[in-house]
Amino acid sequence: MTIGSVQKININPPLGIEFIGYHRDKPISEILHDIYAISYYIKSSQKEMLFISIDNVGLLKEFSDEIRNRISEATNIEIENIILNFSHTHSGPATADGKEITLKYNNELVNKLVEISVKCIKTALPIEISWNLDEIEVSDNRREVVNGIATMGIRKDVRIDNRIAYLNIRNKENKENLGLLIFMSSHPNILKSDSFVLSNDYISVVREKLSNESANISVVQLGTGNLNPKWRGSVNDLNTITDKVERSFRTQEFIYEDIESFEIYNKKYDINLMKISDIEKLNERAKYASQVWELNTEKWKDAMISRMNETLSLEFEISGFKLNNGIFMGIPYEPFYEMSLEIKNLLGNDLILFGGYTNGYYGYLPYETEYQFSGYEVDINPVVYGPITGLWMPVTIEESKKVVGNVIKIIKNNGVNN
Repeated sequence: MTIGSVQKININPPLGIEFIGYHRDKPISEILHDIYAISYYIKSSQKEMLFISIDNVGLLKEFSDEIRNRISEATNIEIENIILNFSHTHSGPATADGKEITLKYNNELVNKLVEISVKCIKTALPIEISWNLDEIEVSDNRREVVNGIATMGIRKDVRIDNRIAYLNIRNKENKENLGLLIFMSSHPNILKSDSFVLSNDYISVVREKLSNESANISVVQLGTGNLNPKWRGSVNDLNTITDKVERSFRTQEFIYEDIESFEIYNKKYDINLMKISDIEKLNERAKYASQVWELNTEKWKDAMISRMNETLSLEFEISGFKLNNGIFMGIPYEPFYEMSLEIKNLLGNDLILFGGYTNGYYGYLPYETEYQFSGYEVDINPVVYGPITGLWMPVTIEESKKVVGNVIKIIKNNGVNN
């Protein structure tokens, strides 16, 4: 018998805290939508998992591991079986700027995540699930290639990962819906740098429109790094994408079943970053990022000069789960959607869902064919955010290729740390 529970807690920050996601010249000034953490607990036989959805652009890997350790200590669940997943809203609070208001919020956030994790375990009861799959067209490939370089725009005539998957969890006895996980590929960046309100972007509106169906709804991003929503810039645009999600949801016939197959996946290894050996190229990157983003890039440049020709690496973690025929695998990066499509195609299962913003955040993980076009996601993001996240340079093409193979290998091995 499989038991489980879903619990939600408000994680609104204090007004006056800085944003993260877009550069803004003012902090959060009002609340458009409350933000939440939602914990999904599943236990079957000797296996148990906590999957915790957090309304934030993404927490740094170190902070994510601190949270997982705290939850593990409080619940006795192994840290590898605790999965944090971030909604990636661009209208949420900063957690890494070191300011007093932020540090206080971080402490409160950790305590709240521990609280709902413990509550989940205490309230677990027999559950059953339903997987459903559909397609909706809500995103564009944002890397338009102009004169051989990727710029922010729309790349036409390419295939997008339009899948939207629903994992419904309900009380087996009284059939009450406990929670809903929606897996899709659409950047939660509809509200842009001219917006100063707290929001989980379109995900907040999805929750409102489907509130009669479930009180606990999370959206899990798949390969979203090189996608933007088709409609952006206004509060009304939040409704446009949400209407499409709602129409898809209401066409589904949810057939529930017991959980017969339950696996938890985890693998850690080091992943190499590109070396920089050309001082001229280094200066060009720093200058471009400085001009476009109006940032002081001296810290990045000085660090790269001091580490010229050094092999840089980061801890890479692949985490996920299998419930019957549906599988989610996540990494602490923003992967390009081509990776998600390749993995599901190679394994022949449309319910194999590969995404990012899981157990930490470093930056972008480009698909192997995209390095040739450079652009923000490949070459500039490390300059802008590398000093904060540790992704000082892009992941190497070779390591990018390995990620797909490693995900497939883990799934085929059907276990932890394979």
